[in-house]
Amino acid sequence: MGEIIYVLKIFGVTLALILIFQIRVGPQTIEHHATVFIQESWFAEKVHEAAQGTIKALRDGSASLGHKISHLFTKNGKQETRADKFKLGRSESYRNSHDKKVADSQE
Repeated sequence: MGEIIYVLKIFGVTLALILIFQIRVGPQTIEHHATVFIQESWFAEKVHEAAQGTIKALRDGSASLGHKISHLFTKNGKQETRADKFKLGRSESYRNSHDKKVADSQE
């Protein structure tokens, strides 16, 4: 029974705060004044600056990490392709027989 009374008390306090925040002071409500005060406060400014610094650090760190990882898969500053890995060519005996056939056909 105590839990129900607690929930009802909290509900009442919340409802009272909501109603108080809707009172107009000048052209704006108390809620709007509180929101502007919080957004323009010194603390909010410092949190925003810290967040911007963290974002910049993460962006720079991820770019640096990506650059380092890409160098793991490159060879002499040039990215290696499949064609670089597999050098396909004709065998020496084929080239010799082909050159011989070409020479015979030209005679």
